[in-house]
Amino acid sequence: MFKVFSTVFKLMLVSIFTFYFGHGYSSMYRYRKVQQSRPYTVVSCSLTRLSSLSQCAALADKSKSVTFFFHTDLGPDGYLCRWDCFFVNSYSSSVLCNFPCTVFEVIWKKNEALQRLPIASSVYSDNYDLWGPIYATDSLFPASNTDTQFFHSSTEVSPWIRVDLKTILDISFLRVYIRTDTEGKNFHDTAVEVADNSMTFVQRGFYKGPAMTKEVVEILCESQTVGRFVQLRIIEGSANNLDVLELEVYIL
Repeated sequence: MFKVFSTVFKLMLVSIFTFYFGHGYSSMYRYRKVQQSRPYTVVSCSLTRLSSLSQCAALADKSKSVTFFFHTDLGPDGYLCRWDCFFVNSYSSSVLCNFPCTVFEVIWKKNEALQRLPIASSVYSDNYDLWGPIYATDSLFPASNTDTQFFHSSTEVSPWIRVDLKTILDISFLRVYIRTDTEGKNFHDTAVEVADNSMTFVQRGFYKGPAMTKEVVEILCESQTVGRFVQLRIIEGSANNLDVLELEVYIL
């Protein structure tokens, strides 16, 4: 009987914190419980044991993690919390973690970049049929190890890809799928820059990297990021190629 009550209490605890965290720490971001099935898998995370879900959310918030995991099975040292995770493309629906683990993610409404027509600073060999920016928002994933059908810039100092969201929106985070054949390390020192109708870009997120081949990178924007134009731009180095298999821009 006690075991049943304990399980029900833990599930109630998770539901209480489904949408907002704000009790016990000063939060910048809001999280919610999400479905576990995704087209990518977890490779590794930072992990520790804590006494509450709000403490786990605080770690995710501080590290600017888009996703974190809370294991509702209480161990002798507390609940297991995983955050700041490393994901890789799995090409098919995968379960991120099994019960009694719950997945939380920064809140969002939709991927506003889907089927938009991005522009870019350059395209490798000027071959838009093989490496044009349109591939970054088509939601299609070519077979593993394919060296075409993703956005691939020419070699330049600061290559970029830009999406016009058509109106000024609240932007939550970006999810970037890295090329799957080789050279994932090309994605490094990448700024998320946002502009309104004036086209004056301001940095609102950053990924240091370098990424790994097949990695799925989540970049959380600064709180209260608003804009119409969103671009990824490499801002360090002198001979860079920007490669993006898929770019998702999640709005509030």
